[in-house]
Amino acid sequence: MGLSAGSESRKRHGANARTATYLFALPALLRSSFRCLDCTSTGGQSFSTFMPEIECWSGDHAPLVLYAVLNFIVYVIAVPFYLYTQLSSAGEKGRQKKAFAEAHGWITLRYK
Repeated sequence: MGLSAGSESRKRHGANARTATYLFALPALLRSSFRCLDCTSTGGQSFSTFMPEIECWSGDHAPLVLYAVLNFIVYVIAVPFYLYTQLSSAGEKGRQKKAFAEAHGWITLRYK
């Protein structure tokens, strides 16, 4: 019985660690992905400040733009939506048990 309680505790702490890591890493991920969209004008042309040999909004710049847009969709829209649906449906499906509330309560409960 002690083994399963320890295992359950590790799962809860692991979920909290993943969520906290995501929340702290998100600004750095977005900053680095959008850095490739920063352009500097020189002599009527604009070049990427991230990779100065690439002209902005040209064919060579397209993969960088796609990378930034996909990162935005995944990290700003998809992941938070997935977390929201998982956490909000947990109570509806009857999974809102003590262990779940202890692990994720800091996200789902309002501060009083």
